[in-house]
Amino acid sequence: MKHIFPLIFSLLLPASLLLAACNGSAAPQLEGGEWQLIEMNGKPLPAQILVTLNFQEGQAGGRAPCNQYGAGYQQDGSHLSFEQVISTLMYCEDVMEYETEYLAALEGIRSFKLENDRLHLLDESGASVLVFSQPQTPALEGSTWKVSLPGISLPAEGSEMTMSFSDEQVNGQAPCNSYFAGYTQVGSALTFSAAGSTKMFCAGEDVMDVETIFLASLEQVRSVAAQAGGLALLDEGGNVVLLLTP
Repeated sequence: MKHIFPLIFSLLLPASLLLAACNGSAAPQLEGGEWQLIEMNGKPLPAQILVTLNFQEGQAGGRAPCNQYGAGYQQDGSHLSFEQVISTLMYCEDVMEYETEYLAALEGIRSFKLENDRLHLLDESGASVLVFSQPQTPALEGSTWKVSLPGISLPAEGSEMTMSFSDEQVNGQAPCNSYFAGYTQVGSALTFSAAGSTKMFCAGEDVMDVETIFLASLEQVRSVAAQAGGLALLDEGGNVVLLLTP
């Protein structure tokens, strides 16, 4: 008789574990997690397109390719849905098609799974439409960005500074001249060699002054970090010296 209760318990335990699995109670909780999109509808996301997703106090949100967005979310085991996805209303050239595709995909999510530190968001058919990894520093090689100086406006309306990374070289357009430099990236560490440029002079208030500040800023860069809507290039003290947006 004394052996009956241990036997009954040993038979019931696997059944209870199976029931818990069926109820989805073993699924991890997404609350508090932060993620970065790496694949959408079966295609890798380009390096210059940054999308983040975080879960906090029943709200999901982050940065789409251009705008900030948010939505309520409901998780029940591995079941997941987003409600009333809203976003700010800025327009960013060349990235809006990615944003439209991403926000539409969110509204169709019905479940999720975690595999090898990847968060897969699945649609009603069970297809993986959005794949996220832990936040990471993007590789700059092959990417192109718009550039701004924190707290400094470009002197001419409609002017634009750009930065393209290719074959360990960076080049682009300063307020007046084209420029070029070498660059080295190892993880988040980033440095530029002394920049060269064409030698035009552009009349107009502060044009050449802003260009001088920009080229000098390149030599101060020591690291890169993801920031809402783009990247921040930081100096040795962690101060933002340049901002990059897709």
